[in-house]
Amino acid sequence: MDREIKDANRPITPQTRMGEIIDRWPQTVALLVASGFAPLADPAHQAMVKGLPVTLEMACAKHELNLEEMVERLNAAIGR
Repeated sequence: MDREIKDANRPITPQTRMGEIIDRWPQTVALLVASGFAPLADPAHQAMVKGLPVTLEMACAKHELNLEEMVERLNAAIGR
């Protein structure tokens, strides 16, 4: 149980999987969509992403987004 609490309080990092971000912090989806991840507006695409081993770092590179800025904005959105 202590590990669950620790995991729940950890911040989003460049190595956090996109599927985990969407699943654990659904409030970040609107921010992701507004920031350039437009396909995530589609629940079917969200479901697909949840099953892929794509990290935030990989997704930002693909969409040519600033990784450090995205990490900061996401962590602010989840209160970290």
